[in-house]
Order: sequence, then structure tokens, then C-alpha cells
Amino acid sequence: MPSERITIEYVNLPKSPKGPGSVKAPDGQYYKVWPKEIPLSFFVVGEEYLVSYETEEYQGKEQRTITLMVVRAALQA
Repeated sequence: MPSERITIEYVNLPKSPKGPGSVKAPDGQYYKVWPKEIPLSFFVVGEEYLVSYETEEYQGKEQRTITLMVVRAALQA
């Protein structure tokens, strides 16, 4: 499973109660986040996180879904 350090540029809330939200990185890449697995409130704009993600193709584009994140405080230790 790939992992990457990303700085959060924007947090998108889910459009429906059962749907995913997303976070945006400075390079323009969006990462889908399922709030039942990782609450979006854990992400703070401007902070850096180490995330693991899965990829899938959707409508001809690669879509990334965060499956694991390291809280920003742990990155500073």
C-alpha cells in the first residue's frame, strides 16, 4: 500500500451522511476519506500528515482513498 506525506490544503465534507469526504493536497491531488473510518475533524488545514492510501480507477482517473494516517503530533517527535 503506497504512503505519502501530504499537507492539507482543504477539507471537503461529505455531500451525504453516508458518503465520503476528501482532503486536498497542495499538488491538487484529492484523497477520499470515509468519515466512519477516519473522522475528517482529524485533518487540520496547513498541517502535514503521513497517509497510506489505496488507488482505484474511476471514470478513467486514478482515485486515492486514505486508509491510514499518522497524526501530525507523531510526525514532530
